[in-house]
Amino acid sequence: MKRKIIVIACGVLLSAVLLFGAIPVAAADGPSTTSPPATQTAGKGTLFVRILSIPTQSQLEALLTKAEANGKITSAQATKIENFWTANHAKFVKVVKAKILQRLLSVKNEASLKAFLDKAVSAGKITATQESTIIRLWESAHSS
Repeated sequence: MKRKIIVIACGVLLSAVLLFGAIPVAAADGPSTTSPPATQTAGKGTLFVRILSIPTQSQLEALLTKAEANGKITSAQATKIENFWTANHAKFVKVVKAKILQRLLSVKNEASLKAFLDKAVSAGKITATQESTIIRLWESAHSS
């Protein structure tokens, strides 16, 4: 009986997927002639993240100047990129830091956390003060 219900449910689900997948295909009136080139749309989200990951405005300006000099972008595009970075960078950094801290605080073993943070300090990715702050936060979050 249970198997029969599962088979019927799968059949209904498959029929719904096929029906709702076929309707948009049948409604389409042919291929679009104004589709953007693949290089314009591929990896756009990744590009935004990479732009927002640039730590300082002076580094951004140096990269934009180099790209303009090499003919990769126009001055109007450089201005748009700089405006985008200025408008969104602070919020991006805040969200990324919060997610990183949340993941660090979810570590169950303090020894593993300390080993990971020690590697980050020795690689120059964080300071010793930041390490001690994270460890204090972890200890207060995991105290019983």
